[in-house]
Amino acid sequence: MKIFVFGNEISAVDNAAPSLIPELSKLFPEIQFIHADPTENWWQGEKELVILDTVVEIDKVTAFNSLDAFQKQTMITPHDYDLFMDLQLMMKVGKVHRVKIIGIPIGQSKHLIQQVVDVISKL
Repeated sequence: MKIFVFGNEISAVDNAAPSLIPELSKLFPEIQFIHADPTENWWQGEKELVILDTVVEIDKVTAFNSLDAFQKQTMITPHDYDLFMDLQLMMKVGKVHRVKIIGIPIGQSKHLIQQVVDVISKL
């Protein structure tokens, strides 16, 4: 199994997911944790994606089983193109069939490790 991990390691509000990779890799050696960048060619052909990322407006680690839980966006400029828009497009053209997102609250990381472990264990 692969879990794609998003987040900016140098940003305090967006580094929660990448900071968990070393510990999660030790706890789940059978899972490949891939630190990805939504502005690059991160997708590797999987039809069912599992993503670990920071999510706004949540206060605990939350598993989302589809994109329906997120507010749809209207793209105004290419700068508005983000992971959500990328996933919407891949699903629309049939490259991806399912997406599960493990959301981590903004600005939190290490003390949430057990919650993340619990969600991954249920995959």
